Amino acid sequence: MAGTRAAVALAAAALAAGAAWPTCALGAGRSARGFSATDFATGFPSRPACCGASGTVGPTGIAADRGGNLFAIDNGGLYRFTPSGGSASSARLNLVTAISGDPAGLSFSKDFSHLYVARQTTGDVVELDRATGAVTRTLATNIAGATGLATDPISGDLFVSAPFFGSHVLRISGFGAGMGKVSVYAAPGPTDGLAFGADGTLYAATRDRVVRIAGTASSTPGAMTVLASEIPGGPDGVAPVANPSGGPATSVVVNRNDGTITRIDFSGAVPRLTDIVTGGTRGDFLVVGSDSCLYATQADSIERVSGVDGSCPFELSSPTIGLRPRAGHTEVVAPVSGRVMVKVPGSFGLVPLRAGQQVPNGSEVDVKKGQINLTVASGTTAPPSTATFYAGRFLVRQSRGSRPTTNLRLSEPLGCSARGRRAASSRRRSRRRTRRLWGRGRGHYSTRGRYSAATVRGTWWLVADTCTGTRTQVRQGSVRVRDFSRRRTVTVRAGHSYTARRRRR
Repeated sequence: MAGTRAAVALAAAALAAGAAWPTCALGAGRSARGFSATDFATGFPSRPACCGASGTVGPTGIAADRGGNLFAIDNGGLYRFTPSGGSASSARLNLVTAISGDPAGLSFSKDFSHLYVARQTTGDVVELDRATGAVTRTLATNIAGATGLATDPISGDLFVSAPFFGSHVLRISGFGAGMGKVSVYAAPGPTDGLAFGADGTLYAATRDRVVRIAGTASSTPGAMTVLASEIPGGPDGVAPVANPSGGPATSVVVNRNDGTITRIDFSGAVPRLTDIVTGGTRGDFLVVGSDSCLYATQADSIERVSGVDGSCPFELSSPTIGLRPRAGHTEVVAPVSGRVMVKVPGSFGLVPLRAGQQVPNGSEVDVKKGQINLTVASGTTAPPSTATFYAGRFLVRQSRGSRPTTNLRLSEPLGCSARGRRAASSRRRSRRRTRRLWGRGRGHYSTRGRYSAATVRGTWWLVADTCTGTRTQVRQGSVRVRDFSRRRTVTVRAGHSYTARRRRR
């Protein structure tokens, strides 16, 4: 989008003179093997790109709500599409007054109750009435060229890019009851599209690069890693792809100005670029919908990208759907990727978890092949906290009080209780078995294994059990480990581990 939306004065003059932008029906691009690209919304008015760029520009900002509806914005119009999509002419909300200021990035609040837009020429972020498109209040000003916009699923703060006037990604906080505080979060270079992963990691499209930025819950917030560079075609929008193993994303997709959508796999030493949609028109931003499919803007349309079998492999950034936990009673469990199973007290077995839901204390969650966001109450006045868990199976229970602790007990059977003559061979088999659970995020959590418990407040950690010991490994932050056998507490810091061993009799 950088370099193509700056000539707003020319557009305003044309509109004031009664001119209308031409419409065109360009259609979805060609999908690569394993993917399917289809038209979701069509008939947006489009206009020529400016500043020497080729092609035409139509819808730019795009956001998905908790009900499966898709909101889009162009140069003055706000549109709402049901899950079936349709024509832009019948989906426009503000039929009388256009949204001024050259609107660009669009994002919902963490609880989906508010809709925000970044405006380039007015240099601000404002809230829109989601029914009429009217501006209802201003959250932040003096952000020259405000373009990309994304909501942190952990803190709820807004992050905005300004590619025309600097290299900073800005954070807007404390805007709940008035104007927000604007601060520099990272400086990855002139940045266009922004997107969060469900674990709070921020991804940024910066000219010909994609950069990963450590989230607000990490021990090094704002730290940057270049995932890929020299990406052709002008990447604008970016979104993470769900990791099949349930861990952090190892690939992203970018929507390029040349009509191509590219997947970038950064799991190895050298990033691999694979075009999954080609032959489209000018692309700007994209978003992952509530169905985990990808929705990408084009010159006059929005296309939907899924697997050829109808499945969708992309990663939701905020799947909690506005549910709230109750201290000491219920927690909110929301699937992020993979296969997630849950068993509530009194039921007869694990069942698939397909959407965010409240679960009572004592529920069992299986994320051995998936990943969840667990949102819990933090106290009487503090907002709820969210952490990501994967690669394990556990029982969840939260204590009551003004500062409750959420206890996660590993629950996958280990088979360590064999006795008699068969005990030795059974123990040899059981030693090869391991149960584990990875966690990442902020909050007051205690992960309990067979021989120790790890208490955290904000970190990235692993607890792994065998029949002979419990190992705690820390990637970020620090963890206090209570060794049940030795009856002592040790602090484990990033890059280290501690194993609590079974006491010999």
